[in-house]
Amino acid sequence: DIFRGNDSCADVLHVGHYYIGIFYAPQTIDIDNVLDTMGILNATIDILDIKFKKIMPMSLSCIMAADFGEVMHSMDLASYESWQGTPINNVIALCNEVYSKGSDYDGATLITESIKINLKEEFANFFDKKWSSTECPIKSYIAYVINTVMHNWIKQNRT
Repeated sequence: DIFRGNDSCADVLHVGHYYIGIFYAPQTIDIDNVLDTMGILNATIDILDIKFKKIMPMSLSCIMAADFGEVMHSMDLASYESWQGTPINNVIALCNEVYSKGSDYDGATLITESIKINLKEEFANFFDKKWSSTECPIKSYIAYVINTVMHNWIKQNRT
């Protein structure tokens, strides 16, 4: 499980057609590692897309978003274990909006301002394009993030 491969991963939620990773990331290095995990997820989706296209007429893609802030873990407020908080609502709203725009944004990764200011400069520089959201008032940026080592392997083994 790619989410759980990051030691900061506290939980993984399945909400509608989204998977949400909850990460304990109190320091900048932890936020950098979350972005690295997102790059690995994108590369993995590329690999699966290549494999599935060989056996059936379908395409796999993903849209990812990240926000930073406090979330609440509760088992007492509902009859099931739940996570709640503004960052979760923000990533769902951003993914919903990008998803509704169609396949032009397949593989996109969005981050909020609170993530960007906490990334090391090398990673923050990837996110130089602002996302003009019409549905979510939070300032965000878009880029296409992928794990380079995995992506190069994909390109070499595409046949």
